[in-house]
Amino acid sequence: MSGNARGKLKEHCKGIHNNIDWVVHHCNSAVDLIGETHPELKTVFIALALQEKAIDDMLLEFYKTL
Repeated sequence: MSGNARGKLKEHCKGIHNNIDWVVHHCNSAVDLIGETHPELKTVFIALALQEKAIDDMLLEFYKTL
């Protein structure tokens, strides 16, 4: 892989990481707003935040190989 492609991939990985941070932040805010009024909806946002964290962890492992 050329150096330029490697650099671009690292740049995109960083952008994805930043977006995932925001998704998790907004999920946590939604959980706080929902409280105990809609437990099933709260579960959805918690699961979404956990999945995003898992994706971020996989991306970090890929980033380390670049």
